[in-house]
Amino acid sequence: MKSWVLMTTLPAEIRALADLLDGADERDAMYQGFVTTIVSLIYLNSGVLQEGSLTLNSQLSLESLSRYLRYLSIEEVTPLMPTEQLLTRMAKQGYIEKVRELVTGEP
Repeated sequence: MKSWVLMTTLPAEIRALADLLDGADERDAMYQGFVTTIVSLIYLNSGVLQEGSLTLNSQLSLESLSRYLRYLSIEEVTPLMPTEQLLTRMAKQGYIEKVRELVTGEP
């Protein structure tokens, strides 16, 4: 039988903070869930996730953020706010960074 164990790499002083998330605030908890999901997707794709679709050849295309958001049914709007507004808020708070590629011109 295989087991997976989730381990944290956070320093002990951060793990000791009891009030990182306010469980009573449903909107805050929902926002943190979206942030965690999107940051995790970026991390799992080697730290870079294209906003639009990028086809390398007829058989291979890079995963795109749009594709994942479509799977989650939040491509246009989340229960909190429009998706573009959510991504802008995440960028302002430093969770993600939008970089324009010079080669393709795509963000």
